[in-house]
Amino acid sequence: MPFIINNRHFMKEEKRMLEMLNKMWIGATCRLHNFVEDFKHEEKGAAEIVAIILVIVVVIAVVVVFRERIMDLVSNTFDDADKVKDTSFLEIGNLKTLL
Repeated sequence: MPFIINNRHFMKEEKRMLEMLNKMWIGATCRLHNFVEDFKHEEKGAAEIVAIILVIVVVIAVVVVFRERIMDLVSNTFDDADKVKDTSFLEIGNLKTLL
């Protein structure tokens, strides 16, 4: 008789485990389905990434094409800034001599 009781107990445990596995399977299936649906309908992020990459490629292409002009522009700007700096120091020096 004890064997039958243990067998019934085993059958109850087996049934409970199968129910738990079914719930886990249903939950995983629902999560997978929701993920697939969200992935199909969510295109905004991918489009933004593609747009950003295209902008970066265009900027790099412009820099490569106009590299010499950009270098000349930057060097001229720094030369002008140095001239202004030197002039302002000379003016400050002249003011000190006048005072």
